[in-house]
Amino acid sequence: MTKYLLTQEQKEWAWKYVQENSIANRGDKTDGSKKQQYEGILGEVVFADMFGLKRPGKKGFDNGIDFTLLDVAIDVKTMGRDCDVRDYFTNNLFASQVEGENYKNDIYLFASINRTTSQLEFTGWVKKIDVLNRVTGIGYFEDGEERKRSNGTTFKVRGGLYEVPNKFLNKFGTPDGFLMDIGGLAHPSNF
Repeated sequence: MTKYLLTQEQKEWAWKYVQENSIANRGDKTDGSKKQQYEGILGEVVFADMFGLKRPGKKGFDNGIDFTLLDVAIDVKTMGRDCDVRDYFTNNLFASQVEGENYKNDIYLFASINRTTSQLEFTGWVKKIDVLNRVTGIGYFEDGEERKRSNGTTFKVRGGLYEVPNKFLNKFGTPDGFLMDIGGLAHPSNF
């Protein structure tokens, strides 16, 4: 996986955006902290810069669509960690963002920020329909269920949670490769 060094300008831009805009305010227990919102926006900023797209700027609900490329609606999901990504790691999606009828994205693109090295890597992507159908190792945990991580720690699931293992993602190698991969998805029958 290719790693992208986060620039100071990108970090400052994302932090300012989060301070000035009301985001991730669904009004329920799945709302993210300011730190989580910042990391999410930072992932979107890197993606936008990579593809020469406009950075986040929408006001209000975006229907789960951060970007559209080749008629494919993309929701970028970024997690912050204190280490590099490993194949046995998972990516979390709140059930409300997968099952909600107002979420119109076609795919999820996962990214991970290594807070220690200040690097971001796009770990891969998955079709939303595959998450809903829980294909190839995708798991689901109910609201309130206790979830044990690979390192032995636990947490209580908030609002229902889909887990998508890194090892089952469609890999993100290069921006051009990603465009080639999603280019064949543009037909509605693929979703």
